[in-house]
Amino acid sequence: MAKETKTVQCNPDEYSVNEISKTHESFGWEMTDNRPLYTLANLTFVREKNSPWYQEVAELEKQFYEITETKPEWTEDKPSKALLTWGIIALVFATIFLIVAIIETTIDNDMFYLFFPAIFAFLGGSTLLTLFIVKWHIYRGKFSEFLNALSKWKLTKGKESDELREKAEEIIKENNNNTKVYENAKN
Repeated sequence: MAKETKTVQCNPDEYSVNEISKTHESFGWEMTDNRPLYTLANLTFVREKNSPWYQEVAELEKQFYEITETKPEWTEDKPSKALLTWGIIALVFATIFLIVAIIETTIDNDMFYLFFPAIFAFLGGSTLLTLFIVKWHIYRGKFSEFLNALSKWKLTKGKESDELREKAEEIIKENNNNTKVYENAKN
């Protein structure tokens, strides 16, 4: 009997493995191996090419993956918290420099140059915090757009892909039932 083999890599977490396994089983694949490999899991699937349902289910699977390739993917990274951290540190130093400058100028009025480090630290910290806030705002806007696109996809293409998967499951189940009836009649 001719067998078809396929290996898929995914996150090794239980949810990812179960979802990929469930999807492949819908199209007649049977998982034969689940081997963790560093930060990935290698899943090996096998299915029979001589099955009476093979051609029809393979075509549905092809359509399914064509649809799922259009699913929006989130690829943006969150803004670096280093900007936030360094901005806060700079503002803390600006406050310390300012306190020192105020104390020193009350003792000696010619010490006004002590305000310069406080001013530079304040400007640097403010700039870093402003950059973080702007990047965070842009990130949130893009994430909101992504969620909207994903919702629209789920309502249209997502339903269509689910229907294809269900249809493949029905074809396989129907053929398996017919095979059992045939085998029982034979005995």
